[in-house]
Amino acid sequence: DDRQPPAGVTLFLHKSRLWSLSGDMKSWWYSKSFQDDIGTAPGFHQQLRVVFDEAQTGGASMDEKAIFFSPTSIAYLQGEGPGPNGQNSDYGSPSKIQTDTGCTNARSIISMQDGVMFQGVAGGIYILNRDLTIEWIGRVVQDQLAVFPNITSAVQLPARNEVRFSCNDATGTSGIVLVYNYFEKQWTTTIYNNLAGILAPAIQDACMYQGKYTLLTYFGYVYQDDETTGLDAGNWITLDIESAEIFAEGPISFQRVRRVYI
Repeated sequence: DDRQPPAGVTLFLHKSRLWSLSGDMKSWWYSKSFQDDIGTAPGFHQQLRVVFDEAQTGGASMDEKAIFFSPTSIAYLQGEGPGPNGQNSDYGSPSKIQTDTGCTNARSIISMQDGVMFQGVAGGIYILNRDLTIEWIGRVVQDQLAVFPNITSAVQLPARNEVRFSCNDATGTSGIVLVYNYFEKQWTTTIYNNLAGILAPAIQDACMYQGKYTLLTYFGYVYQDDETTGLDAGNWITLDIESAEIFAEGPISFQRVRRVYI
């Protein structure tokens, strides 16, 4: 029988099942499979749970694995789960990944082609690669993230090979977007200026809508990327290009910026 699940703190979809983190922050309720009764919302039951000893922050899907994050650890679960009668489950106990970091912010979790990106316990952006290794992928934007530490959304733009993280300052009055191009393996920073007359407004949330990056500011304004113009709300955009360090001494002292092509 179906049972009403408790209010969910965060959700993710994995292998035709909806996974919901309950308010106790330790119990993941997973639904029956979407394939059991096509066209009907899958139900929940109190026996269909995965319970952890430590508080959880979020989850994600990666290949055949359901990924579970706590602030200091990462675990995964494999299998297809039970049938609609709750029997014959091939779920075992979650396996822990050897790491000294976890995820502190569910809004920062994003599944992409290289793995799962997330905000780690030290504040930086990490990636759980598909081979289950952990990499501090956001080292080069650590300074920006220190000023804007609150990630409010993580959105993938497949047409541009990008993952965008909207980040706000501690007071929630201004924000930026950190952009990772997973084809070029490069980071850039986008600042949306003069939206409704506000310089770099705080971003409450963002998503893909009609194939375009769409953001909501804390002042209630909704904006969408426009590929046909180089303006922000009618204002010109200032582009800053930052090179790598150029030292006056040593074997790389001959490095110079000769020209820049855009």
